[in-house]
Amino acid sequence: PGHEERAGAGRGGDEPGHDARDESVRGGGGAAPRRALRGRTDRALWSDKDRLRELLVALHPRVSAAFSWSRVADERALAWTVRAETPLTERWRTGVFASETRLRGRVLALGTRLRGGHREQAGVWLEREALGLWPRASVRLAAGGWTGRPGAAHPTAGGRLELQATERLTLGLEGSWNAAWYDPVEASAFDGRAHRLRFDATFLWRAPLAFELTYLRAVAQGARYGIAADRAPGFGRNHLGDEAQLDLEAGLRLLDGPLLLDLVYTWHASRFDGGRTALGLVPLIAHSLAHIATLRAEAPLTDTLHARAALFVIDDRARDLSALRGESWGFELGARQRWGPHAWCSLDYRFATESLQGSTGRAESLSFTFVYVF
Repeated sequence: PGHEERAGAGRGGDEPGHDARDESVRGGGGAAPRRALRGRTDRALWSDKDRLRELLVALHPRVSAAFSWSRVADERALAWTVRAETPLTERWRTGVFASETRLRGRVLALGTRLRGGHREQAGVWLEREALGLWPRASVRLAAGGWTGRPGAAHPTAGGRLELQATERLTLGLEGSWNAAWYDPVEASAFDGRAHRLRFDATFLWRAPLAFELTYLRAVAQGARYGIAADRAPGFGRNHLGDEAQLDLEAGLRLLDGPLLLDLVYTWHASRFDGGRTALGLVPLIAHSLAHIATLRAEAPLTDTLHARAALFVIDDRARDLSALRGESWGFELGARQRWGPHAWCSLDYRFATESLQGSTGRAESLSFTFVYVF
């Protein structure tokens, strides 16, 4: 798992299944998902009650705050994010966000610790639904900035276009420019930044068997990573390399009632092309092929308290690590408490064995989110 997901800054908890995306697109996210190989339940598996609640909430202003702590082996990350958003009209919505992430690097063989750092980010976004001739389309544009080394500030921008082509097929195109990149931690020492482009398609249908709901999703994305040229003297240009990723995901709802039970399978493949990583500036995985299986359950404990749990297994082969086979497993525990229709909070804990990078450590994260709707 990468800092951006284990820190929880991108999992705002504003609504069930909140997407973790670039801060330049969604308003308060994280860095590139360098090691975020894990299964998760997609929005396609939401219950009808979740969908209705999201529609009602979207009609009112809201504020939220999220705090999180995480570690992978001996690396640490501490993050906070605040957001405020409000509808302007029935079709227009806007918001602002601010976040800070503090990083502590890993310990080297000689006992010295890599320098960490912190990243401050802020920005504003604007969203419109029902685009002219495309009543089922929406577009979101965002702009902001982030701080690197002392005295350095960098602009960033992004956007997402989403189209519901049919009742069952949803298409999305998303991009970001000059987003902060700090996973692995070594990238933060060189003011790491990334440009990304992503396409996703989700198909949802009613299964003919006893199962209630299934979906298929395909995600293709590319990224170009770079560092500040003056932070790596003697290397000339600041381009580190390019990465391509492909994810194929299938979700199946096994039970739908007081107890929701979902099974998700993900096939992940990625390839990184670049020469500078061989010099040890920023360690990246050149090739990866992973199979991820996730079993997730959610059930109401009371009328206002919901509990959820997940168990996932990852089988990854990183070919650049001498064909080292990385087998990892983990679990998630979470709870969501509501106080009437205006406020709720969520608490989540995640544990995973950390063998994907050739280490035998563990990864943990703890996050808390509070949301108030006016």
